[in-house]
Amino acid sequence: QRIEVLRGPQGTLFGRNNPGGAIRYFTNEPAHELGGSLSLTAGDNDRRDIVGMVNIPIGASAALRLQGASLERDGYVSVLNTGQRLGGQEDLALRGSFLVEPTNDLSIRLTAAYTRNESVGDPVVISNVSGTLPIVLAYNSFLATQGQPAVVVDDPRWVSPTPYSVYNRCALDAAAVVGANFGPAPTQLSNALPLGSLCDERQEDENLFLSADITYDINDTLTFRSLTGYITGQNVDQGDFGLF
Repeated sequence: QRIEVLRGPQGTLFGRNNPGGAIRYFTNEPAHELGGSLSLTAGDNDRRDIVGMVNIPIGASAALRLQGASLERDGYVSVLNTGQRLGGQEDLALRGSFLVEPTNDLSIRLTAAYTRNESVGDPVVISNVSGTLPIVLAYNSFLATQGQPAVVVDDPRWVSPTPYSVYNRCALDAAAVVGANFGPAPTQLSNALPLGSLCDERQEDENLFLSADITYDINDTLTFRSLTGYITGQNVDQGDFGLF
């Protein structure tokens, strides 16, 4: 319906911890007329997007609006020694809103939304490696404790052979992990764990939103409004940001 761009910093209503401001999206609500739309998109890497909406009037006092989107794309960076393709995504979004106005003074709007987002890791491609960067020196100190060779300039364990391919960068796949090097909880990285599976990057988000908006006009100057919402979700983020 509209987008509002609010200058920061924001206060109580839109988050006092938003120093940069906020962008608010207002979705079209159910209307008392029949309508719909459908959009299809195809592209490289098996991209296939479907976005649709339908608005259905129900009698003279109610209406239902349903929206859905499925966005999919395969990865575009190949992991040469595992076959995994990084950068792919699979997103699903569903939303339904039901509006009923039993009288001229009473309006009830019920909304439910579900989103699921899955991706196959960040497609990080490294073009070169220096042997003197502080982070590389820190890596070498750690590798020495694991009996692994130091990182050299343009180390083939990290540098990508092409712009759209990488090697499996879990450098410690076959290494014996020394638990004492991992802080107060060494059992989280014991030799009993399948280290190879820890290198498979993935991100998953799943969320459910429910809301009820009830408005009642008591008289010409006084209105009662009730807003109730419920949100639940979970997130899984597994990434080998240390390249080990």
